[in-house]
Amino acid sequence: SIAFVFPVLALVFLYFRHPVTQMCLEVAYDKANEFIMQIQETVRCYRLIAAFKKRSMFVIKLLNMSQAKNTGQRLLNVVVLNNTYYAKWVGAIAVAMYTVKGGAEVIGGGSPLGIFLANILLFESYAGAWGVIYEQILAIQDTFPALEHLMVMLNMPIDLTQKRQIDFTNLQNTCADFEGNQQD
Repeated sequence: SIAFVFPVLALVFLYFRHPVTQMCLEVAYDKANEFIMQIQETVRCYRLIAAFKKRSMFVIKLLNMSQAKNTGQRLLNVVVLNNTYYAKWVGAIAVAMYTVKGGAEVIGGGSPLGIFLANILLFESYAGAWGVIYEQILAIQDTFPALEHLMVMLNMPIDLTQKRQIDFTNLQNTCADFEGNQQD
């Protein structure tokens, strides 16, 4: 039956579309992560940026990173939107194929018109149900880059105290250098 074709086609579509979707997810996630990290670094080092009069450079840098993040997100949205139309396309193809086959049976008198119309409605509702299932699969796939990043972070050794000490020492040295340059 044509109703069993939907799951098979969904798996085939997922298999071939997964690399493109995953790549766009990773690019969008990486660009957003880089942007957030740059914002954190800019806020953390704001006094130094202001002291060396580099505000405009950082504004331009953040603007470029924001545009790159938005571009990555826009490309991801296009891919995901096209992926969500998959079930509708398969449903329309199934209805078109059944219209030809079932329409010929109705014209030939082999099948009543009511059964033909009920089957078309059945195919459309089945495609809608698979569309919802497919959207849930895409929502699950959307979490993969964040989960991968979380797993990497959870499996790293803890070195916060050393990092804080290094940051504090670097900040003290920079302030000492800055104060020495101003006295000259």
